[in-house]
Amino acid sequence: MSQRKWFNLEAQTDDAIFGGNQSAYSGLGLTRTQRIGGFAACYVGGLGVSLLGAILLFLGATGAFATLFGLE
Repeated sequence: MSQRKWFNLEAQTDDAIFGGNQSAYSGLGLTRTQRIGGFAACYVGGLGVSLLGAILLFLGATGAFATLFGLE
């Protein structure tokens, strides 16, 4: 039976704890352009769903509004 030793955070440097100079997104394998494109697509899609939900609410289609509201 192997015993696990505690990881002493106080004895470690910030580079060892936080990964040094590596980006937080380096494990995803996405370029900066891909991340910005993904953000833009999610933003536009969310804006579209929100506008459609607001239009449906004002038209009285509460069931469709509730469905879209649940998706957000």
